[in-house]
Formats: sequence, C-alpha cells, structure tokens
Amino acid sequence: MSRLLSIVIFSLGLFLPGNHVNAQKKQKTNKGTSKREIEKRLEESAKKDDTNYFNPLQPMGVRQNNLRDDLLWSSETANTGYEKSGNISLTTPSRYGLKGDLELYSTLGYDYWVPNVGIKKRWSVFDGWFIGSKHMLFSGTPGFNWAQNQGHNDIVDQDVEIPYILSMRNEFLASYVFVTKVTCTKPKPWLILTGAIGGDYGHAIVGNSLREVEGHFLTNRSPATTGSSWVAFAKIRADWQALNFLAVRGGVTYFYGDFTNNDAIEHRLYGELFAFPYLSFSGGYMMSFANYKRGGGFQIIPFVDLTLYFGRKRQREEGLWGKKGPK
Repeated sequence: MSRLLSIVIFSLGLFLPGNHVNAQKKQKTNKGTSKREIEKRLEESAKKDDTNYFNPLQPMGVRQNNLRDDLLWSSETANTGYEKSGNISLTTPSRYGLKGDLELYSTLGYDYWVPNVGIKKRWSVFDGWFIGSKHMLFSGTPGFNWAQNQGHNDIVDQDVEIPYILSMRNEFLASYVFVTKVTCTKPKPWLILTGAIGGDYGHAIVGNSLREVEGHFLTNRSPATTGSSWVAFAKIRADWQALNFLAVRGGVTYFYGDFTNNDAIEHRLYGELFAFPYLSFSGGYMMSFANYKRGGGFQIIPFVDLTLYFGRKRQREEGLWGKKGPK
C-alpha cells in the first residue's frame, strides 16, 4: 500500500509543475501577441485609403442607392429637384434645390447679356401628375449696352439711350410620368410628358427708344427684352430615357405676341449623354418657323450643352422618430 502511494505522489510531482509552467507561458504569449496584433492592425487601418475593392468606381461607405434618381426630370418639367441637389449647365437652366418642392434656377450662359434668376415651385403630385409653376426676373439692359459698345447696329442704334429694363416670366406646368418597376424599392421614370403655358412682359423704367430685334429666336423675345410689350407661349415636351446612359429630350413652343407677324413656332430636339454618373454632354438642334423681316421663314441652328450634376437623392425615413434625410 505504501509502495502504491509513493508511485502516485511521484507521478503528480512529475506532471503538474510542467503543465503549470506551460499554461503560464501560453497565457503570457497570448496576452503579448494580442496587444501587439491590435496595435499593428490599428496602424495598418489608419494608412489605408477609402477604396472600395468590391467596386473601385465607388468610394467605400457610399451606397449605390444614394445616387440621384431624378436626372430625367429636366428644368422644363413640373417637378423640382431634391433639397441641396442641382446642376450647373451652360445653355440650359442651372438649378439648386432650396427645399423638396422649391428650387432656384438661372441660365448661366445668358447671364452676361441677360441676367436672369427664377424660382420653380411644385404645387401638387397625384396619380402620376406633377403640377408646378416658374417665376423669373430678367433684364436685357446689359446685352443692349454690350451690343452698342461693340457696334452691332443691327441690334441697337448707336445714338439710342438704353434704359433700365425689368422683365418677368410666369409659367404654369403640368407633367405626367410613366414609370417602370426596376427594383423592389422604387419605380423608375422612363418617359415624362409636359405641357405649359406662360408669358413674358418687359417694362422700361425711364423712356424707351429701342426697336424690335430682328432675326429668328430673337424677334419673338423682343417685346420682353426691349421692355416694350408682352408675349405669350404654349409648350409641349417629352423627356425619354432611351438608354441607361442616354436621355432624349425635345419639344415644340408656340409664341404669340406684340412682334412682327405676331406668332412663331420653335422646335428643339437633343440627346443628353451621361459619360459619367454626374456629368453629361448634350447635342442636337433648334428650329424656328416664322415670317420675320430678316432670316426668311425658317432657320435651324445647333444646340450644345454641358451639365454637371451634384447632390444625392432623398433618403427614406430613418430611426424610431421618423427623422428624414434630404428631400
């Protein structure tokens, strides 16, 4: 019995100390390795860029569904852009969303000759219909001063005193949108039809000896830009998403007012090519039909534009309290 007890004690003494030492070493090793590994990973993370290796064209953290989905809605439709979103264009209106249903716009390519600024308000949306209005102030005074200084006697005579002119435009629009279900969250518009009626009126603050500006695309706008009278117009327009990267846009406008032969028709058709998600190039033509004193009864000229879009689409309600993102 005593011999058996001696064997057990000897065995415990042989194995227990070694196991205890190994466990201590393992614990110390794990503790040291873990600390160094954490520091190393933090340093590596700080040095990394924001490249998204799943999609190199999209920064990490920016979801595809935050990209704007309203680019088919042009400035000539009744809808407005998202809050704090808009576009910068050369020959079509540049826009900025003040609120979800209110935007500021100006055609920058004309500002040097005809300074202009306006607002568009979306009043109602129901059953695919959008109702809105546009209200703009502009002045032809800088343009006439420029023409006189440059010696363009076909526009303004050299001995005429150019008054300060204030003009305004009021326009009411109705658009109907056709949509297709391409995702499980939101339908996507593929065709927008718009009708509009409106008018321009100009007034010279002090005396006015300016004559009508002759030529297509000018004569029918003379009553307002010269500050002498008024002109009314009616429009029909279509914006079609032909391809994912191509929008085809066009329309016809009828003018009636206090100018030579009293009426005119203009037609514009162009394609907007999205070379990048937020940058587009547009090209097409503009046609004018009217019996003016100058230019015959018909004229066609090229139309080009360059547009940079910015901002993100409106986000859905978030959180328990219904806090909303940009409209």
